[in-house]
Amino acid sequence: MVNLVVGIVFVGLCIIWVIQFVNFMRMQPEEFVSTHDRLIWAGAFCFVFFAAPLAFLVWKMTYEPPEVIEHIKPNQDQAADQPTTTD
Repeated sequence: MVNLVVGIVFVGLCIIWVIQFVNFMRMQPEEFVSTHDRLIWAGAFCFVFFAAPLAFLVWKMTYEPPEVIEHIKPNQDQAADQPTTTD
């Protein structure tokens, strides 16, 4: 019975690993913040077999693409340049 539960958990983790690895491989290089992020995630998927898919899932849920960050920065700079009025 214990072997069955361990087998089911292992198969579930393998399925999660494959899904997250495919999502990782489908990402374009421009979607990563740093030039080395893709290499770091590939190493994590290879060497930290069980933790990497869950960490990648969390990172991807909290991730903002660089183009979104670039669009936010000019708006903040423009707001800082505008004079403020005091009554």
